Amino acid sequence: MRSWAVGSAIFFFVLLVSAGWARAAPAEVIFRIGQSSYEVGSQCYPMDVAPFLERDRTYVPVRYLAEALGVKSSQIQWDGITRTVLFDLNGPELKLKIGVPAIWIDGVRQDLDVAPQIRDGRTMLPARFVAEALGYVVKWEPETQVVSLILPPAAKVLASALNLRSGPGTSYNIQGQVGQGQLLSVLQASSGWYQVRYSGQEGWVAAAYTEPVLQSPPVSRGSDNPPSPSTPSSFEPYRFSQPVRVLLASGVAAAKAVPSEGYALLDATGKVLAVMAPGEVLTFTALSLPVGTGTMAIQVDRDRATLGLYPGPLVLATARGDGYFSLTGGNLYDRKYRGNLRVVLEDKALQIVNELDMEDYLKGVVPREMPASWPLEALKAQAVAARSYAWCKVEKAGKQAAFQLFSDTRDQAYGGMDAECPASNRAVEETRGEVLVCGGKPVAAYFCSSDGGYTERAEDVWRYPCDYLAARPDPYDHTLGNPHYGWQESFTPDQIASCLIQRGYDVTVVEDVYVAARTATGRIKALEVLGKNGAGQTVRPYLANADYVRVVFGLKAPASDLSKTYDPATGRLLQVVFTGNGWGHCLGMSQWGARGMAEKGFGYRSILAFYYPGARLVKLW
Repeated sequence: MRSWAVGSAIFFFVLLVSAGWARAAPAEVIFRIGQSSYEVGSQCYPMDVAPFLERDRTYVPVRYLAEALGVKSSQIQWDGITRTVLFDLNGPELKLKIGVPAIWIDGVRQDLDVAPQIRDGRTMLPARFVAEALGYVVKWEPETQVVSLILPPAAKVLASALNLRSGPGTSYNIQGQVGQGQLLSVLQASSGWYQVRYSGQEGWVAAAYTEPVLQSPPVSRGSDNPPSPSTPSSFEPYRFSQPVRVLLASGVAAAKAVPSEGYALLDATGKVLAVMAPGEVLTFTALSLPVGTGTMAIQVDRDRATLGLYPGPLVLATARGDGYFSLTGGNLYDRKYRGNLRVVLEDKALQIVNELDMEDYLKGVVPREMPASWPLEALKAQAVAARSYAWCKVEKAGKQAAFQLFSDTRDQAYGGMDAECPASNRAVEETRGEVLVCGGKPVAAYFCSSDGGYTERAEDVWRYPCDYLAARPDPYDHTLGNPHYGWQESFTPDQIASCLIQRGYDVTVVEDVYVAARTATGRIKALEVLGKNGAGQTVRPYLANADYVRVVFGLKAPASDLSKTYDPATGRLLQVVFTGNGWGHCLGMSQWGARGMAEKGFGYRSILAFYYPGARLVKLW
């Protein structure tokens, strides 16, 4: 992460004071974006340039990176002709070239996603790559724009045999050897070497031939044995009667959780890593370990003190049925959720999952899907539909899946405890365990905001039939206040072409649009477009179902009809106008219709029977 000075092709380093070995590298070094100093412990060291962000990477002058990690100036060589920087680490060699996205470790190239660059006479490089090659793990905090270089607590030998030397370099005597896969406790680092302890013996090994250990709990510095957790073995996680796993966020660099009373952090085997006090802060950070290993880890900090590095998944588990935690990470800020928090590594980032009981999940769904101020019987119908849909997804994904439900409209909107309301909670409790089934299995009880006066068949809207759904008039949907009637959307031929191109069709000119098929209730089921592709050839794209037509053109619901305007002089198509009623796919329960039925005195069972005529209501728990 540090870069070297470059001026008139001369590479200059401030000499570091050295007595015998190079200065021991610290356990943690901190750089801050835009700040011309770095921190080691409580000390600040000035720099003549500040780190900056580019392409989501933190660029730092290499000179100061090397200085902070204990590399002597005599170990760094600059070749102005080849624009190459070489680290001679008393044995292993690291090489980088300006403009080339790669690092060479002992002549073996490892590709990087960015290249070193020269800015304001300084060689700048993302800190991660040099720091990782020197044996450090790198932590990035996007909220504070801080990058930390952390000495790992332990290391595993990658080479078939690795010499254990009396000092940090090949000039020091060999004291013994350690074999591939051996675990070494890391005591300190210097110039790309680790001082380690193994089987009661201390010595130095080249960091480039090791990788940080991911074990639970991690090996402690200064001891061959992992620390015994100061946690009672009597902790028993709460067992959910009907567990569900909901994806809250993915692609997250870091997340913070603050639990209520009765929580503990568990590893993938269920082993207790730490029992938490109420209000303690746990920070989870996705870390990329040294270059070439391809290994990721989750760093866990407890009130700013590092607990260790773990491969995941990790579970912040409750011992109580009423446990909850607050969460900040991704697009979530201080949101409260019931149950457990699961943290998983996925695609070099964190996946944040809420595991909780089905009924508690529904308390965060129903008021997000239907206003809690609506009649209780409508809310009960919504609770049963949402439970049926969720249970169908759980059974399809399997109970051990990383997650079974998205927390947004890809499945059902879920807002956790912050979304809960007394009326919707009552609707959930008074329908506890009630599910719609067809053929002995729970159904995916689809629902929409408004069906526009008609429910549709699944084979018209999508592709395959659903035995529990039917096309029929809905006299309850057009209730007072429903704003989804009488909409229209207009398109020019160029706009239609643009919509088709976004969906992968090769259509540059649209000449006409035809209704090719209609649903059982008369809505547009399929469209045929007449036009020309980029080569000037005639093409006829066919949009094959009602919901696909809706999605392609961004309509509120499947269109009731379309009208066209032509140029009277040339006969060319000028405009297409879609008209319709409703909002959504028009399958299953209309939420406005449920409200209308409830206002007319119908109970939730009658509402469900009307919208899901092929299903029956059963109590599963």
